[in-house]
Amino acid sequence: MLQRGLLRLALQPDPLHPQTVRVVFSRTAAGRGAWLHPDPDCLELARRRRAIPRALRVPVTAVEIDFEELARRIANLPGEADATALGSGD
Repeated sequence: MLQRGLLRLALQPDPLHPQTVRVVFSRTAAGRGAWLHPDPDCLELARRRRAIPRALRVPVTAVEIDFEELARRIANLPGEADATALGSGD
């Protein structure tokens, strides 16, 4: 599958909580990223398998992922998924 049909999740420090990490959608964000199909079923499978922290190479307890928010954002994607349409993740 082409990357343009996938979403890239990247880790970025949270300025309000320096000890935590948040996941943002961005094709150009620095740091380790993970690619995901923009499909609610794929997101649920990734959640069950703990695939996102594993792909980002961080302990599951080191990052809090709001899967409900990710699902809402995936559901609101226009047409063909494009990570640039999601903005910076703020």
